[in-house]
Amino acid sequence: MPTARYIPYLSGGVEKVDVIAPESSTVERTLVDTVAPYPSLFSPVATIVATDGTVYVAEDNPSGNSGADPDHRLYAFSRSGLQELLVSNMASSIDGLGLDSMQRVYVLTQSGQLSVYPPFNANPLSQVELEVSFGGLAVAADGTAFMILGDGSAVYEVLPAATFAELVAQGTHINAIALYPSAAKSATPMAAKSRAER
Repeated sequence: MPTARYIPYLSGGVEKVDVIAPESSTVERTLVDTVAPYPSLFSPVATIVATDGTVYVAEDNPSGNSGADPDHRLYAFSRSGLQELLVSNMASSIDGLGLDSMQRVYVLTQSGQLSVYPPFNANPLSQVELEVSFGGLAVAADGTAFMILGDGSAVYEVLPAATFAELVAQGTHINAIALYPSAAKSATPMAAKSRAER
C-alpha cells in the first residue's frame, strides 16, 4: 500500500514537517512548529508516524549548541497540523522511537532510559532506567522493546511492564533490528545479525 512520506527540517528558523503524498513528489501539507523554545536550533534525529497520522519528531542539537539548548525533545503533530504537543524533554540524546499496536510511543535515550507515552500525550505511562547505553530501538506489536547495546555487541529486550532488560542475542557490529509482524523471542537473534555474520 502506498504511504505518505514525512520530512522534518528547519526553514527560516522554524521547525517544519512536509507531508508528501503517496506515489508523488507533491507536498500535501506542511506541519509548522509553534512550541519549540529554541526553533532556530532544531535538528531532527528521528521521526515516526502513528496509524492515525500523528507525527512524532525527536530533535537533538549539535554539541556547539548544547549550552543554548541542552535538552533533547520529542514533539507530536496531529494529522491536520492544527495541534502540536511538546511530549517531553529527555535527559540525553534520543536514540530510538517506536510504536506498539495501541499506538503508544516508546522513546529510548542514549543513557538508557526507556519511556512509554500514550498517544499524543505528555504524561508517561512508564519509565525504565536501564543504566547502560543503547543505540537502536524496535518495538513489537505487544510492546516488547528490543534495543541494541551501544557498542553493537548485543540485543536486549524489555518486556511490557518489565523494569529490566534481558539479553536475547549477541554478535559484532549489530546496527539494526528488524521485527516480523508476529515478532517472537526466538526470531530475534536471526533478525539482529550483524554484517560480519551475514
